[in-house]
Amino acid sequence: MQVLYKLLKPAEVIVPYQEILAETFPADQPRRMRDFEKVISLIKAHALLYQYQREKTSDKKIVATINDYRGIYELADLIAPSFVKITKKAKQFLDWLSPSKPEKELENYPYASRASVYRWKKDFLSAGLIEREDKILKVVDNPSALSNLPHPDEIEKELRKFEKQKDEKSEKLIDPKPDNLKLEDDEPEK
Repeated sequence: MQVLYKLLKPAEVIVPYQEILAETFPADQPRRMRDFEKVISLIKAHALLYQYQREKTSDKKIVATINDYRGIYELADLIAPSFVKITKKAKQFLDWLSPSKPEKELENYPYASRASVYRWKKDFLSAGLIEREDKILKVVDNPSALSNLPHPDEIEKELRKFEKQKDEKSEKLIDPKPDNLKLEDDEPEK
């Protein structure tokens, strides 16, 4: 590990697909915007770890690849618990709720005040740990705050579309002679 620390150099990282990721990132709750910033930071950290396998810009910035996002995506279930802070009492409530309970039964939870129970319900709903379906609260099988991340293949597909559009635009700008423009030394059409 010490050798790794000696080899890694501090550097700025750019994420060329950050805008595409932002457009496809779930933004249904304010918390997700904070999660987005965390995901970008994790992508940058991943790229830093692989800095010797990544391209660099002319000003020595490391360019994150889709594989950096893929690495974060694959670890989402391990990373997500750090995004949601759960006290022992809140965890006990979540276990009691599992696998599901009607919302009305929350009033019968014996180990905490009604205010705590409703606060936990609200927090767990916004964190994606539980879902509401027809007045029934279900504990999510895969309780990941990142479980709604767009798949890396989806981001890669959007990135390719963007690059293709960019190439088409630059071809139009580079086209030496548009069809409707005649140069002086052109011969007239007969």
